[in-house]
Amino acid sequence: PHLTILAFQRVLEEVTDATLTLVGKGGGGELFETCLILVKALGLENRVDFAGALSHDLVAAKMRAARVFVQHSVTTQEHGDMEGKPVAIMEAMASGLPVISTNVGGIPFIVSHEHSAMLTPVDDAESMSETIVSLVTDREMREKLVRNALKEVAKYGWPEVKPKWLALYKQRAAA
Repeated sequence: PHLTILAFQRVLEEVTDATLTLVGKGGGGELFETCLILVKALGLENRVDFAGALSHDLVAAKMRAARVFVQHSVTTQEHGDMEGKPVAIMEAMASGLPVISTNVGGIPFIVSHEHSAMLTPVDDAESMSETIVSLVTDREMREKLVRNALKEVAKYGWPEVKPKWLALYKQRAAA
């Protein structure tokens, strides 16, 4: 989240009414504390909302109120951990929210750059901020991404996935 905050600071230079809502586990931990300190140091306390963990209904409401969804995923330095297939990105896609994320882990396997989402290099807050500004100000691109993302994310719905799981189970049971 710290790279998203750094990118957001740059976004404010061009999109002066922008706000950033961070949803997810909060309340402690080094990363959370670092983000709180960063927001305060940058003077963004009135622009960044640490919403914490929310119910599904509240997350859906936040998504409906948003212009874009941003997830700046990284590969950890210590162990090389990275995102698999982030559910939050698929939820944003299904909600009709244009997605901006990083080109890391399993993310490029569920979205296509400039087709169903915008992907930026990992650890590049400047590229992320430029992409956010570009997408926030380009309604035609937002509509294109949403249209394509809704088709793409439908592949992961239970009606599509169930027959594949059943076929796999039958194949394994016969082996």
